[in-house]
Amino acid sequence: YVYNTNADCNVSNYEQVKSTNNPVLRICARNRGSASSRSDSEMQGLPSVLYLSRGSRVMLLTNLCCEDGLSNGCTGIVKDFMFDDIEKQNKDSYLPSVVWIQIDDNIYTGPTYFPDNNDRRNWVPIGVQTSYVTNAKDKATSSRTMFPLRLCWAFTPWKIQGQTISDTLVA
Repeated sequence: YVYNTNADCNVSNYEQVKSTNNPVLRICARNRGSASSRSDSEMQGLPSVLYLSRGSRVMLLTNLCCEDGLSNGCTGIVKDFMFDDIEKQNKDSYLPSVVWIQIDDNIYTGPTYFPDNNDRRNWVPIGVQTSYVTNAKDKATSSRTMFPLRLCWAFTPWKIQGQTISDTLVA
């Protein structure tokens, strides 16, 4: 789906994640300083809230390892989540430690994390990243820690530029 606004994309993507018929995990970013009031684009694209479930279609928002195919814009399917011991977590912002993504075929060329399971050859662990910004006025630093992912059943024309899409519906 292609929509003209991010708001329309967000609505469509949320409806799609609910349609996976899997529990939906609401993941809130860990914000410090004024990061909670900053836009995603001001925080290097890291969203303040992310809704994911097993089966969610996602896009990577940063270059993790370009030589292995893990670059901004690559897509895949959420396969699983890993959580640290809840006692070790910050109670204000409980983040999974890893989201396992099955990267689309012929994109990921790095080593497999599951050498004895060919069905998982394209599974890649995605961890959180932290973005920092400094306020020019008072020199205060803010940060956002979140997974560099977004749902990607729906796009804006600007985000979809350069993508190879087999089936598209323009709304």
